[in-house]
This record gives sequence, structure tokens and C-alpha cells, in this order.
Amino acid sequence: MKGGFPTRLLGVIDLTALVESVPNMGTGDGEKVPRMVTEVKHPPGRPPEEVRTTLTWRPDVKTTTSGSLTTTADTTLDIRSTTVLRLDGTAPRSEVRGELHSFDLTFAEVLKIHVKSLAFTSKPGTTPTLDVKVGQVRFDGSLRFLDRLREYLPSPANGPRIAVDSTGIAVGYGLAIPGVGVGVFMLQNLALSTEVVLPFNGSAVRASFAVSSREHPFLLTVSLFGGGGFLKLTVETGEVVALEGQVEFGAAASLNVGVASGSVCVTAGVYIKLKDKKSAVTGFFRAVGELDILGIVNISVEFYLGLTYESPKTLRGTATVTVRVRVAFFSKSVSMSLERSFSGGDDPDFAKAFPTARPWQERCAAFAAMVDA
Repeated sequence: MKGGFPTRLLGVIDLTALVESVPNMGTGDGEKVPRMVTEVKHPPGRPPEEVRTTLTWRPDVKTTTSGSLTTTADTTLDIRSTTVLRLDGTAPRSEVRGELHSFDLTFAEVLKIHVKSLAFTSKPGTTPTLDVKVGQVRFDGSLRFLDRLREYLPSPANGPRIAVDSTGIAVGYGLAIPGVGVGVFMLQNLALSTEVVLPFNGSAVRASFAVSSREHPFLLTVSLFGGGGFLKLTVETGEVVALEGQVEFGAAASLNVGVASGSVCVTAGVYIKLKDKKSAVTGFFRAVGELDILGIVNISVEFYLGLTYESPKTLRGTATVTVRVRVAFFSKSVSMSLERSFSGGDDPDFAKAFPTARPWQERCAAFAAMVDA
């Protein structure tokens, strides 16, 4: 920041690169050359109280593309700087207000944001305050299909979710796919979503893509058989930093004889998680049985068995049995779990296998005897 003027906004906009350098500051008309006006507040019959200096400037903005920023012939920049010098010895006050209109920001070649206006206020010793008004948001590159897919949906999709604060811009997009049912085939709860986070501090752009979610997985059923799952992928500058997904399948059956009804559901699946360069893969089996008598007594039993491999070289098994009993307004649940872990160590290096010279000499002597034979 120079003299209270912020030279960089949103971490990607260099204001000094948008305008030509101008000589003879303060001698212009406020358009191509800044205009400076100094006023002295002098109450009648009293000594002067303050000196107020105001600089206004509406320069021509270059039509250019620099990094993430693209300006056009419609881009304008308005700057107004005010400095107040009190003559009673108090510290001077200064403030810079500006507004940049009509420009585009492109991030990671997948997201293009048209910004209607970016207003900023800057005071010495403080972080500039920003007021951003965002226009159209379009996905490009590998995420362009999200905009195209919206055209084929039977009802208009919601626009992107946009959140702007002092740390960055977060743009999210969600598309809910209507349920599909054909005969014994049924697909429901399928949703596509993506989010791009654009930090202002120069950190890497983070993008995530998801198919449904852990809380609301997609469901696929074919007659008695069914399954579902979800997937979420997060990348930074082309590198996968997080991955989470699950796919399960199984079968369910139910029986109702009037006074009593029962059901049983058996599923199996695979869960994958990658975060902070650590991965885990879990295979699981789940069986649930339920019995209901006249709506007064309800008993259910759930059995879960999971086997997880975690890097590096750790295998963990988990078994859980949960029994739930409900009688009228009283309910009780009891769970029993058992967990075992097995870890594999690294192969010993030479120093650990042969801490002294004698074991190595004995080993060499043993093989030498075999060769002599």
C-alpha cells in the first residue's frame, strides 16, 4: 500500500498495472490526469482549523488480460482520496475510496466470474474493506458440462451460491437430478455439486466435486436388490488432496401377517478415504433385522463387520452388534463392539540386522562353506 492507496485487491488485481503512469500529479482535470483540490476550513473570526486535500481521478483503464484478471473497453476505475490535517496538533486523517467496474476473473481455467463492481475503502494501518457485486458466473474447461447439463433439466436449476469475505470468494453450484423410475428400476437422490474457493492471500485455488453426499447418498434399486453411495473429490492445482467415496449393495425383504411385521436387510460395500496423503480402504458387511408387534413392541438387531486397511501397513477389524428395544413409550439400545488392529513393520536395514561385525562374518562363512562343498 502506497500512501494509504491499496495497489493490490483480491490478491490478483494489480491496480498499478491497469493505468498508465501520469506525471504532474494534481494539475489535471480528474480524468486522464488526477485533480487535487486543497481547502482550508477557516471559521469567521477564528484561526484556521484544518486543511482538507481531495484528489479525484477517473483514468483510462487498459484493455488487457493479466493473470486471472481480464478488462474490457467497459472497465472503469474511480478513485477519490481525502486527507484532513488538523491544525490543533492531532494526527491527520486520510482515506481512499475507489470503485472498479465491469471486469472478469478467471480461476484455474474452470471458473469465470463477471464482477459488476468492486468498491474498496482504505485507511492507513488497516486492511482495505471490500464490497463486491458479482454478475454472471460460468464454469469452463472440465466443468463446462455443469452449465450444459442445466439446459436439459426439466425445471430451471438454482444459480450459483456466491460468498465473498475478506479471505476470498467461494462459488458453489448444485444440480439435483430428478428421480428416474422404469418398471422395477428406480434411481433417486442423485445430485451433482461443485465448489471453487478462491483465496485472496495467494494460496492455491481449491476445487471440489461431489456426487450426492454422505448424509444423502444416491439410491438405486432393482426389484429386491438395491444399493447406493456417494463420492467427493477435492483438488488443489491439479493435485488430489482429498477423496471420499462409498458404494454399497444388498437386498431387502419384508413380511406382514397383520398383528406382526418384520423385515431384513443385508448390505455390503466399500468405503475409500484419502486425506493429508493418508489413505484408508474399508470393506464392510451390515445386516439389520426388525420385528414389530401391533406397533407397541419393536425389536431390531444390527450387525456390522468392517475391515480397514490404513497406510502405512495397518489392518484394523471392527465388529459391532446393536440391539434396540421399544415397548410403548420406553426404548433402550445396547451396543457391543470389538476392535483389533494389526501393524506390519518395515524390513530391517543392514545396521539393525547386523549390529556388530561377528553376525555378518558368520553369515558369510556359512555361505562360503556351501560354495566350497
